[in-house]
Amino acid sequence: MKSLIFKKLMILSEQEQKGIQLTFDKKINVIVGTDNSVGKSSLVKNLFWALGCNPYFDDAWKGAESKTVIEFSVNEMDYICARDDSRIMLAERGKPFKVYSKITGDYAEAFASIVGFNALLPARDSNVASIPPVAFYFLPFYIDQKRGWIEAWDSFSDLRQYARWTNDIIPYHCGAFTKEYFQFTDEMYGVERKKADVSDEVTRIDTAISVVDEFIPQITTTVDKEELAEIKVELEKDLVDLHSFQEVVFEEVANLKANRKHQEIQLRIAETSFKESELDYNFALKRSSEVELECPTCGTNYDNTLVDRFSLLQDQEQSKQVCFRIQSEIELLDAELSEKLEEFNNIKGRIDELNKKYYREEKETKFDLSTILDSVAAHSVRYRVESSRQENIVKLTDLSHKKKELMADRTKAVKERKKESFNKFKEIFPALVSKLGAHGVKTSVIKSPMSHKKVAISGGAAEGTRALLAYYISVYNLSYLFSETALAPFVVDTPKQQEQAEIRYEVIVESLLENIPEEGQVFLCGMDDPALEPMSSQGKTFYLKNERSLLREEEYNSVKKQIGGIFEKPMETKGGKP
Repeated sequence: MKSLIFKKLMILSEQEQKGIQLTFDKKINVIVGTDNSVGKSSLVKNLFWALGCNPYFDDAWKGAESKTVIEFSVNEMDYICARDDSRIMLAERGKPFKVYSKITGDYAEAFASIVGFNALLPARDSNVASIPPVAFYFLPFYIDQKRGWIEAWDSFSDLRQYARWTNDIIPYHCGAFTKEYFQFTDEMYGVERKKADVSDEVTRIDTAISVVDEFIPQITTTVDKEELAEIKVELEKDLVDLHSFQEVVFEEVANLKANRKHQEIQLRIAETSFKESELDYNFALKRSSEVELECPTCGTNYDNTLVDRFSLLQDQEQSKQVCFRIQSEIELLDAELSEKLEEFNNIKGRIDELNKKYYREEKETKFDLSTILDSVAAHSVRYRVESSRQENIVKLTDLSHKKKELMADRTKAVKERKKESFNKFKEIFPALVSKLGAHGVKTSVIKSPMSHKKVAISGGAAEGTRALLAYYISVYNLSYLFSETALAPFVVDTPKQQEQAEIRYEVIVESLLENIPEEGQVFLCGMDDPALEPMSSQGKTFYLKNERSLLREEEYNSVKKQIGGIFEKPMETKGGKP
C-alpha cells in the first residue's frame, strides 16, 4: 500500500527573524514540552498548513506571517511543498516548482493525483463535482488539540462550502467507496445538469405557448377567394416585410414573457427554499440538545451540532440572495418587454390602417386583416415551440432513466466493499474501546463509521475522549486495509490534557504502538512524561522548551539560507479553479 511520509519541516518568520527545521523519523515521532504553551500544536498544524489545509491556528501564530516548506514522500518518491500567505508551490524533488494561487482547483487536483485521492464533491447549490481541498484527504488522520477531541472529522476549518460531505468522504476513507463510485457520481451530476437545462427549456416553451394562446385570438371563420386574392395583392405590394417583422417581434415578446414567467417560478422556488431553511433552523434550534435529528418528513437522520445549525443559517442567506437576484432579473425583463410591446404596437398601428379594407362580421365573429396577420404569426410560433417541446420531453424521460441506472450501478459497485469495511469496524472499534477502558461507551449504538456523532457523547468526559481515540484508530486501520489512497501519517495532538488518568495514558501509548500499521507514520504531542518512553525509545523525540514560541532566533539564518530563495524567485502562477 502507498504511504505518505513527512520527512522534513522548515518554518521561517521574516517578521520575527526566527526559524526552525525538523527532520522526522519515518515511523514514530514524539513532540514533548514542559507545559502547554511551547508550540507543540503549532508544529503539527504547520505540517498540514504547508500542504494546503487550514488548521485552527491561534492569533499569536497568525501574527508571525510564516513561510513553511515541507518535504514528504509517497512510495519512495520525494516531493517538496512550500506555502506563504498568497500562494502554494509543489514540486517533485529535482524538478521546477508549479505555483498555485489557490489551495482549491488545480492544486487540489495535483496533490490528489500524488496520493491517489479520487473523491469528488459538489459545492453547495451546485451540480458540478470536483476534487475537494487537501484537508479532506487528511481529515481522519489528524486529531486537533481542542476540536478533534470534541468531535471527529472537525480538525480543519473552511469545510462548510460542501453540504453533507461526510456521506461520501467517510465511506471513501474507510474503503467502502472507490474511484469507480465517484465516476458514477460524476456521470450522475452530468445527467442532472442536462436535465436542469432541458427542464428549463420545457418550462420556457410551456410559458411561451400559454402566452401565445392568451395573446392572440383564434380565427374560426373563412375568407372567400376574392378576399384572399385582394389580401394577397396587398401583402405582395405592401405587407410582406411588415408581416415578417411582426412575426419576429411577436416571437421576441413571447420569449420575453416566457422568460419572465420562468423567473417568477424560480422566485417562488427560492422563496419556498428560504422559508424551508428557516423552518429547518427553528426545528433544529428547538432540539439543540440532540446531536442527531430525524427529519419528520422523509425520516433521514441529520447532524444537529452548532456548526450544522450555522450551516442552515448560511443556506437561509444564500436563498435570500437568490431571491434578490431573481427579482432584479425580472425588473430587467420588464423593462425590455415594455420596449418590445411598444414596438409591437407600432406595427399593429400600421396594420390597423388597412383594417378598413378588410373587415367583416360572420356569425357574431369579427375579424380583420390585423387578426389574420396576428393568427398567422401566432400559429407559426406555436408550431415551432410545440415541436421543440416534444423533443425535450423525450430527452427528459431518457435522462431520468439514465440517472436511475447510474444510481443502481453505483450502489451495486460498492455494496460488497461497504459491507466488508463496516463489518470490520464493528470488530475493531469495540475491542479498542475496551482496551482504552471506556467501559461506559455503548458500542452497540455505534454501528458504523457513519455514527461518529454518537462517539464523543458516549460515557463521561474522559470516556468520550478515549472512545474518540478508538474511533480514529479504527478508521485509520480501515483506511490501511481497504482504502485506495496513500496512508497518511496519524497525528495525535496532546491527548493527556483531555482528563486522562495516568494509567490510561500508558494504555493510549500502548494502543498506538499496537494498532498503527507498519507502513504508517505517527506523531504524538504530549507533556514530558515517563509514560511516553515506549514510543520515544522506538522513534525520535523533539523537546520544545521555548515558552510560547516554536521558532528560534538561532536557526533563522540557517533556515533562510535553505528556503528563502524558494519564495524570492519570480515564478509563473497557475491559478486554481474556484
